Amino acid sequence: MTGKFCQQLVLNLFFLQILTFGASACSGKETNSRKELSGFGQPIQVMFVRHGQTHANKYGITQGLLNSLLTEKGKLQAQKLGQHISNETFTRVYTSNLTRTRQTADIILKNLENASSCGPIIEDLRVREKGLGVLEGMKRTVHKISSPNIKNLARSSAETKKNLQKRVRSFFDEICGLADVEDKSSQRENILVVTHGIWLGQLIKYVKSDKFKLVNFRNPKGYSRNTGVTRMEVYPVSKKLPHHSRIIDFLSIYDVSHL
Repeated sequence: MTGKFCQQLVLNLFFLQILTFGASACSGKETNSRKELSGFGQPIQVMFVRHGQTHANKYGITQGLLNSLLTEKGKLQAQKLGQHISNETFTRVYTSNLTRTRQTADIILKNLENASSCGPIIEDLRVREKGLGVLEGMKRTVHKISSPNIKNLARSSAETKKNLQKRVRSFFDEICGLADVEDKSSQRENILVVTHGIWLGQLIKYVKSDKFKLVNFRNPKGYSRNTGVTRMEVYPVSKKLPHHSRIIDFLSIYDVSHL
């Protein structure tokens, strides 16, 4: 066998071992696979959170870019999450420009022990929800019985899938790039991103592309519940991997154990 073939065989066996021995996404326990990952550099940690329940969520109204505020339940959900992760210190905090994500982030940070040490909240249009056009403000039950003309108008007025994918990829690639910064004197990045349900679904689709090697990943069903947590460790780009891709180790996916 050639040296190149042997090297590829070793890599394949390594990732087979990771998939075989990986623990469940929400266990929080160190696994054999995570011990093996120590040779791939120092990862950064990223926590994606869907916003708390809004009035539109409560009454079954399509949101998209509709600026619906949190209900009391939504505020409590964010509070419970903040209390659940109260010992965290986030180096960067991102929200969309929609109020429901900013409200959620504010409440989470308010419940952290080291809130004053967290980075400032940055509004980024790339993490806002998909625009749903004329459907925004309509009851979801109405969509199902709408005439073909209404459905065609909805498709033509909504944000395109291509544009949503572009936003998701641009933002996530930028965040991943922070793992490649070789500054041992700086604090390890721990990033909080408060975003939206459809956006998170598109992120899950993106990470399954050939650009990433996934560890402890399970394919979620449907959309994240309000304040669902998707947490991951993102490793630097590695020359040890085919196509110089990077490893993403999932610590949780759509987790709502804090509720």
